[in-house]
Amino acid sequence: MTTGQRLKMLREQRGQSQADIAKLLGVGRTTYLKYESGENRPTRKLKELSALFNVTSDYIMCLSNDPHGTQHLTKNIDLSSKEEREIVSDLEDMMNSMASAVYEAKGTEQEDMEALQATLHAAMIQAKKITKKKYTPKKGRNHH
Repeated sequence: MTTGQRLKMLREQRGQSQADIAKLLGVGRTTYLKYESGENRPTRKLKELSALFNVTSDYIMCLSNDPHGTQHLTKNIDLSSKEEREIVSDLEDMMNSMASAVYEAKGTEQEDMEALQATLHAAMIQAKKITKKKYTPKKGRNHH
């Protein structure tokens, strides 16, 4: 994935147009279009883009696949099989409750739903690990 593709994905996740994002950044639509096309790199607006999309600048620039810079917080935390099953069950419930509304609203493709499910799954695992690290006493943690 390129920086431009990542910017486009982040913008589309917000449901906004290039003109909307350009206005929020204080640049022209053409300037923002060049960021997404890869013609220009958004170095001067990187801080604003990071804040706008709530991700790290490394993520925008494709130097990391960790949008929030939280991998270091969960590196040594393992989830139990029960916790993993709970995540899968919760995710299945979420996907089922969303499925009909999403399909009706946008005619969403199966591929899009699978991408959403994979993203939610990763986010749920990350959240569970962060919570486990934060609220589990050090003596009770699994370290490898």
